[in-house]
Amino acid sequence: MIRCLDVIAPELATIALASAHAAWPDVVVLDPVFLAHVERCAGDQLGSDLDFPAIYLACACIHGDAKALAAFEAAYLADLPKILARITREPALVDEVVQQLRIKLFVGDRPAIERYLRGSLGAWLRVIASRLAIDLLRQRDRPVADQELELASLAETADHALLAAEYRAPVEAAFAAALAALEPVDRSMLRLCFVDGVGLEGIGRIYQLSKSAVSRRLARCRSILLADVKHRLGATLGIAPSELHSLLRQVQSTLHLSLPRLLATRRDA
Repeated sequence: MIRCLDVIAPELATIALASAHAAWPDVVVLDPVFLAHVERCAGDQLGSDLDFPAIYLACACIHGDAKALAAFEAAYLADLPKILARITREPALVDEVVQQLRIKLFVGDRPAIERYLRGSLGAWLRVIASRLAIDLLRQRDRPVADQELELASLAETADHALLAAEYRAPVEAAFAAALAALEPVDRSMLRLCFVDGVGLEGIGRIYQLSKSAVSRRLARCRSILLADVKHRLGATLGIAPSELHSLLRQVQSTLHLSLPRLLATRRDA
């Protein structure tokens, strides 16, 4: 794995450009624009889960390149009806899902294609399309069979690593901001618990509280922190609450892992 700080290593830039140009010879993106987009996708590190041709095509679509949009349609969207047929047998609904996906991906001030960063672009699209189909079925009071829900769940589970990588940076930023917004005493209590390993009784002696009172206050802090993180993610990512469902589950599981590190790096005066 090669670290990506301010610029991409020249040899890696050469590989990225060569693979992107070979995959999409008719699609044109200025090399500096593409490499800057690669850095944004990579975050703080470059690894094998970066698909340079897919990132190149997505970058061109972000900039509205007509050939890129046509290539995207042929390479990715054309296969979605077969996938969606496992969720609904209504051709009209399948067509509507694909059309809504086109709008979601490419239209508006914050098109969803900007959120694709790494991993399998096809798998990322299948997850979004499956969720759209199930949401439409529910909105129309159509029954969604258990096997259809299981299919969507399996697709989501298979792409958990992709989603985690995609949202890692905004989740971290939201946690840091939410921690900063807490009362200093609440941050200190969380730090004592999660970083310093002080038990409830020890924290109680420091703040002259009973063990049960400390437990309740820590639970309240966690609840406030999680609610603030959810709010910040919804505002930052600009996505609907229904689309945040899987991400919020990730936030729940990430909270316990992220708190010690983030608290350790923030020491109040």
